[in-house]
Amino acid sequence: MKKLMNLIIVITIIFSLNTSLCVAQTENLQSLPELKQGDYFLMGKYNDEPILWRYVNNDNNKIFSNDAIYDETNNIVIKKSDYNDKYEIGKFDNGKFYFDEINYNIDMESKVLLYSDKILCFKEFDTVEDLHNKETNFWKESSIRKWLNSTDLNIVEYNKESGFISRTNFTNSQRSIMINSYIQTYWPIERVSKDIIKYPFGLFKNMYGETNAHGDNYYTIPRVGYMITGKGGVKNITQDKIFLLEEEQIYNIFKSFDSAVSQLSEGLKFEYEKANYNYAYWIRSPYNANEAEAGINGCIISGEVLEDTQNMHHLPYSNIDFKVGDKYTKSSVTEKKGIRPAFYLDIDNAIILSGTGTKEDPYVLDGKPVISVNLNNTELDFYDQPIIKDGIIMLPMDEIYKYIGAKTIDWNNEYKSIAMEYNGNYIYMMLDNKGIIVNGESYDMGYPMTMIDDVAYVPLTAIEMTITQNVTWNGEQYRIDIN
Repeated sequence: MKKLMNLIIVITIIFSLNTSLCVAQTENLQSLPELKQGDYFLMGKYNDEPILWRYVNNDNNKIFSNDAIYDETNNIVIKKSDYNDKYEIGKFDNGKFYFDEINYNIDMESKVLLYSDKILCFKEFDTVEDLHNKETNFWKESSIRKWLNSTDLNIVEYNKESGFISRTNFTNSQRSIMINSYIQTYWPIERVSKDIIKYPFGLFKNMYGETNAHGDNYYTIPRVGYMITGKGGVKNITQDKIFLLEEEQIYNIFKSFDSAVSQLSEGLKFEYEKANYNYAYWIRSPYNANEAEAGINGCIISGEVLEDTQNMHHLPYSNIDFKVGDKYTKSSVTEKKGIRPAFYLDIDNAIILSGTGTKEDPYVLDGKPVISVNLNNTELDFYDQPIIKDGIIMLPMDEIYKYIGAKTIDWNNEYKSIAMEYNGNYIYMMLDNKGIIVNGESYDMGYPMTMIDDVAYVPLTAIEMTITQNVTWNGEQYRIDIN
């Protein structure tokens, strides 16, 4: 315990260092070692308490054989072929689905999954203060997704608390090693087109029923019972740095550690009488039951560890009973349940400051030096970090211009161009083009606006040409000043 407390002090000191200091100190630090299942990491803080993360396995959030991706905008599905390992894209037209084979490899590479070892806080999955008309159990639209992925310092939905990945909890270098990943989550069944549901390729055949999911016999795992969503279903894709776990990931925790229950973080223990109790926590999947409950319930791991595993418990999705250890059940999305965040680690840019990976001596994680951007002497927080590409300093276009106060007039998806206005000046840029037009006059930025990991980036020269020429770069400190 004393060793862990000393680590907490070290983390606090590291967190307070400025970027220039970190640049000087990370040159001799070790890169990520070969990971072992169950390794522990320290990175970031919440309510001034360092966050302990755990590694369970590499995860590619893949499409299983009976799952499909549903694109609601174009009313199409992407699914695995019934005949080979390829994928098919299906378009609904005149009462029929037409399928063509495609090369589908979106974010399929296996990545290091880290999840919070303890419950960090209690929050609603969705709140009535959010902008949609009523509460939702759809991860894409939920308040909890917004909070977990926000760098804002004022989140209205949660009593004006700072966003989870804001500077309050993470440095820019720590945030930079959270991969902005494509995350697949089951759709609430009532939100999927009836055309999709009616089509007989089995996306919803026996979904949430008694059969084993994805070809694995989960009954053979002690104390797991049945907890995976049926034979499969239709998934939605979001792009997130931070997310909640879903059934397959929870299952891997069960399989690896024989339990997925969670107790409270050290900071929360002071607030709750049952400090060592296993509290319920949210996963990101919707609960699909009946029309009366549509959209209002999410799925939780209840934290109940049953001493007598012979007891039978009702399966939420069907009229059968089953044996189970850590209980998988439902809760209203407006109830406060535990939050255990997770993220995929960028192993190429992660470094170890200290530690051996045990719970008592966890690896202390940080990222390689990142570029700090200071606007009028105030350091900016970026969701997508500024980078150096081909020797050119590149800034995430949307974030930097919003910070400066520019207004987007139009994004033309056909021509991949953007028009903005700032202080009466009109700015126009095109993707993969070095040219920039300001009030009708053309200039050469020296490097084109470029898509990097699905985010539009512009060279630093774009700021000099459109906003102010008072821009400086300090290569030793990795620091940009815009005044």
